[in-house]
Amino acid sequence: MRNTTASDEQKFRENKRKVLLSHKMASNTLG
Repeated sequence: MRNTTASDEQKFRENKRKVLLSHKMASNTLG
């Protein structure tokens, strides 16, 4: 496992949240 800088961690979290959000939106639309 490679070391990540704080900014990398931040970006990763942001991306994860965006992906989760878009998935939520998609399932709501399909729902």
